[in-house]
Amino acid sequence: MQNIEDWIRLAKLESPKKAVALVDHFGSPEDALHASTEDLVSVDGITSKTAERIHNLASEPVEKELRVLEKLGAKVITYKDPDYPINLRQICDPPVVLFVRGEILEEDRFAIAVVGTRRPSEYGRAVATEISRDLAKRGLTIISGGARGIDTAAHTAALQTGRTIAVLGSGLDIPYPYENRGLLSRIAESGAVISEFVPGTKPDAWRFPVRNRLVSGLALGVLVVESRLSGGAMITATLAAEQGRDVWAV
Repeated sequence: MQNIEDWIRLAKLESPKKAVALVDHFGSPEDALHASTEDLVSVDGITSKTAERIHNLASEPVEKELRVLEKLGAKVITYKDPDYPINLRQICDPPVVLFVRGEILEEDRFAIAVVGTRRPSEYGRAVATEISRDLAKRGLTIISGGARGIDTAAHTAALQTGRTIAVLGSGLDIPYPYENRGLLSRIAESGAVISEFVPGTKPDAWRFPVRNRLVSGLALGVLVVESRLSGGAMITATLAAEQGRDVWAV
């Protein structure tokens, strides 16, 4: 049986590549957290400073996070779990842990990410709605980031005919934007709301570009409906190309 507490502690390292490297090297989070400094620094990317942080995490309480997850009815899917999304395993920096409200199904590997600006035109909103509804009706899962604008249109449309998954840039208990908390609850009922960040994590700006690699990584391809030349949608499109995913634009 997996020690969920130690997986959560390792997730607090907030360095997916290092966390996965530690699990691969030592075999489990428990062994990694209690390894000597000498053994830790033998792992690629682990410095003495990181080793000290890992030792501090070994004794860090996680009861609060466990209570929040229980209250939300959320589960923890670890990197070693057979239910871990197969598409995410293919990217170079998969999260060591996924916190999940709802269910990630095996057929969710057939997914398309639909992303775009938070301030869409009426045309952009209509196109995101039409395409997302039609793709979901045909059995494709719609992935997006739960944000205002195009994300909201994509999720809402997909809920009408099929499945959708929202990827948060904060803890599951801190939905962002706050006005979408009702939408996120509906998504969790028939699809999934996921985050790699432990409960209590605030939606700091730097977390959203980090989150975007999961939006693209979960999908077979990314559709950019409407976007500025810079911003989250373009970051997601770039990440998708780097991950070997298809990228389309309207």
